[in-house]
Amino acid sequence: KIATLSASNNGVLANENAANTVSVNVADEGSNPINDHTVTFAVLSGSATSFNNQNTAKTDVNGLATFDLKSSKQEDNTVEVTLENGVKQTLIVSFVGDSSTAQVDLQKSKNEVVADGNDSATMTATVRDAKGNLLNDVKVTFNVNSAEAKLSQTEVNSHDGIATATLTSLKNGDYRVTASVSSGSQANQQVIFIGDQSTAALTLSVPSGDITVTNTAPLHMTATLQDKNGNPLKDKEITFSVPNDVASRFSISNSGKGMTDSNG
Repeated sequence: KIATLSASNNGVLANENAANTVSVNVADEGSNPINDHTVTFAVLSGSATSFNNQNTAKTDVNGLATFDLKSSKQEDNTVEVTLENGVKQTLIVSFVGDSSTAQVDLQKSKNEVVADGNDSATMTATVRDAKGNLLNDVKVTFNVNSAEAKLSQTEVNSHDGIATATLTSLKNGDYRVTASVSSGSQANQQVIFIGDQSTAALTLSVPSGDITVTNTAPLHMTATLQDKNGNPLKDKEITFSVPNDVASRFSISNSGKGMTDSNG
C-alpha cells in the first residue's frame, strides 16, 4: 500500500533547474516498509518532466522512493503514482514563477491625452519571468520624468502579472513614464499631453499707442490661442477681419487666415 505520498511544493521555481521531489512510502498491511519495490510515476496533466526522463524508481530499505520533476511553466501538475500491485494515488505538484528573473513590459492606453487633469492614460506593466510566466506580487515602481504630470500610484504589486497606474496633467508636453522591478528590468513609454480645445480662449495683441499704417509699414497683430490652464493650442486656424465699414481701406495678409504654432 501507499503509506504516504507528498511533494516539495513549497515555492519550487519553474526554471527547469529546481527540483520538485515527489516522495512515496510503500508499506505492507502491517505498515512495515517494503524494500526494492518498483514505483511508477506519470504526469497526467501539466508540463512537468523528470530530470532523467525515467518514470520508475525502486524503494529503499525504508520503503521510500523519490521522483524529481522540473518545469518551465508556472502551474499545478497532476501526478499519479502506481505500485506493482496496481494500487494508485494522485497528488498535485506545483511550480511557481521565478521573480529573480522578472522582466517588465510597459504599454499605454493612448498616445495623446488632454491636459485638463481629468483625461488620463492608463499605463499597464506586464511582469514575466525568463520563461514567460506571469508573476504575482512583484513590486512595480512607476516614475514620470516631470513634476507637471501625476501618477495615480507609484508602487503597485502585480496581480496575474499585471500592474497599472494612470497618468494625468494640467500642462501640455511630452512625458516619459518608466516602470521598473527589483531585478533591474525596466521599460518606458512616451505620452503626449495636449491643450483642451473645449476651453479655448483667444487673445489679440497689437502695438500700443497711435499707429500709422501704410503699405510699407503694416500693422502686425498677434493672436494667441490657449486653454483655461494656459496651454497653447497649435494647428488651429485663426481668422482675422476688420469691420465692414472700413474693410475697403485695409487688406490683411494671407486672406486673413493663419495657423497657430506650438506656442498657440
